[in-house]
Amino acid sequence: MKTIQRFLSASATLLLAAAAPLAAQPLAGDCLIGPQLGASLLFPYFEVEADDPGGMTTSIAINNGYHDPRLARVVLWSDWGNPVLAFDVYLGRFDIVTINLRDVMNGVIPSTGAGADLSAFPFCGSLPPTHTNPVLSESGRAQLVNRLTGKSDPPLANTCYGENHDDGRPRGYITVDAVRECSGVSVGDVSYAPNDTTYPYFGNGATTGIASYDNALYGDIVYIDPSENLADGSEAVVLWADPTRFNTSPVFTFYGRFSGYDGRDHRVPLPNIWNMRFLNGGPFVGGASAIVYHDPGAPAVGAASCNTGPSTFPLPGLISVTDEDGHTLSVDNSLPMSLATRKTSVSGLGLPYAAGFLQLTTVNSQMWVQAVLSARTRFSLGFNATPVAFLCGETPVL
Repeated sequence: MKTIQRFLSASATLLLAAAAPLAAQPLAGDCLIGPQLGASLLFPYFEVEADDPGGMTTSIAINNGYHDPRLARVVLWSDWGNPVLAFDVYLGRFDIVTINLRDVMNGVIPSTGAGADLSAFPFCGSLPPTHTNPVLSESGRAQLVNRLTGKSDPPLANTCYGENHDDGRPRGYITVDAVRECSGVSVGDVSYAPNDTTYPYFGNGATTGIASYDNALYGDIVYIDPSENLADGSEAVVLWADPTRFNTSPVFTFYGRFSGYDGRDHRVPLPNIWNMRFLNGGPFVGGASAIVYHDPGAPAVGAASCNTGPSTFPLPGLISVTDEDGHTLSVDNSLPMSLATRKTSVSGLGLPYAAGFLQLTTVNSQMWVQAVLSARTRFSLGFNATPVAFLCGETPVL
């Protein structure tokens, strides 16, 4: 019934979407990469000690850059690129919603929109973004944590949805999309997410999808580790939507892997070659780490054997390292790029240089790279690396 209602409301939703203005955006290179407002956000990595109230956690903020209310859909993905949880947040004028991922792991999802007029957003009457917490049942919470920690997912023996790092910490990445309608909370086998083709998440031809092309969102992410007395973070990765530019086929777009790169999501693709500064030693006794989001490329990863992982993993990549005097060599270790998201200690790569920069390269897929420099128990520093090659206008190899 919900699917039928969605199709019946498509034309009305289209009229609402057409009335939404687009903000003028600053240009940041040919691919519009840089601080701005966008239709989607990427938080490229999160990590949580779910059961320790004083342990490591990740906090994200989602902001509405408009004076009109907006609705956004938040999706948590495992480090194999599988969606495991989805929910909506309502954003009033110039509103901000802050989410502690430890709360989410414990079944507590932000309750938003109480007392607001939600009539402009279809299905919010039956699937409102307001909640009585904890939203997730014990079994739902267990399934969420299992899928984000690489543990066997009952009732299927030896079936996993993410990598097991042997420390019990949920890991993954997060996407947030501007949407036209409410879709409720979905955990486990997620419904109404960017990979969902049962009802189109993105419009395709005459069909209007759940996601909009309204460039209105921005945000930030903070990593907090009380045990090390450290915190660092950066702005969210903002994905600009341009239906007039990213509309050919095949064409690289951020969500292109789910639709054969036919351009229906219209989101700007990420770069595929990055330079990342590193310092191991001196004031940074904790060393450098690389946070790398690497698009899996495959249309749907899905469950796989806990022992072997998906057939497309580890994801391929190339690394070269250059010291501060310009000496460069190749490194036969693509570990930072092997999963859909990963935080990797640079010192663990066996580099011959204590300082310099890494160049991380993928041939036919997109990445986002962040650097973290740690002065253990004193301070830490996080920042985005430098993109040097872009995929806008490039044709993917299918």
